Amino acid sequence: MKQNFTVTDMNSKLIKTFVPGDKIVAFFVIRKKELRVKKSDGTPYLALEFGDASGRISAAIWDQVAQYDSELQVGEIVKVRGTVFDYNNGLSFHVDRIRKVRPEDHIRTEMFLPVNPKNLEALENRFHELVDFVENPYLSKLLHSVFDEPDFWSNFRQAPGGKLWHHNRLGGLMEHSIGVSEICLNASDQYPLISKDLLLAGALLHDIGKVKSYVTQAGFIDYADDGRLLGHIVLGYNQTERSIDEIPDFPLELRKEILH
Repeated sequence: MKQNFTVTDMNSKLIKTFVPGDKIVAFFVIRKKELRVKKSDGTPYLALEFGDASGRISAAIWDQVAQYDSELQVGEIVKVRGTVFDYNNGLSFHVDRIRKVRPEDHIRTEMFLPVNPKNLEALENRFHELVDFVENPYLSKLLHSVFDEPDFWSNFRQAPGGKLWHHNRLGGLMEHSIGVSEICLNASDQYPLISKDLLLAGALLHDIGKVKSYVTQAGFIDYADDGRLLGHIVLGYNQTERSIDEIPDFPLELRKEILH
């Protein structure tokens, strides 16, 4: 398998637009890598999953398998030439040529992360409006203590809302939290006995643990160790509890309700 080819422009076609028969030269991030053997005859091959900002696709390398298994690592960016084909009711990619990214390619890992189509500044403004809707002084202090912390807010506003299934894009967590909060506001208008402040505060806080649950440095969304081992609910509960502990005279019943 040849490694030297010279096309250096960024992908002209994204994975989500691939159709069987496409001849592709593109940059991808390696999301998965596994050495396997063909069931029929025991031939070894390298099973891969490539990703770009639009999606992911399975792939296989059949030549120089041991070499590429040693050279290629998950999280690396590679330049690939190959063909798209039908496979198991989906698409796969047959690799003809592959090499690691070079400095002269001017490719950065953030190019492979799903981008939020919505305006992040508008989302930020709406999120802060929702925080300011909460009138209960203790819940208001809690929300501001969490979201006014500069480092946390910087991470929260960029965090994905999930790894694969929903809001799995930069800014997705903030977008999702706003969506849940809007639903809660509408519900509280229909059911006046509901505590609007408690419901809204819970909606804004409910997924804050996802900030430490995911990492994106490799060019795709993956679980951080804390996210894999503890999960976003535990992480969010612990963070909320620590913030409550810093607020003098926070009512015990309200503490139970918001943690619930």
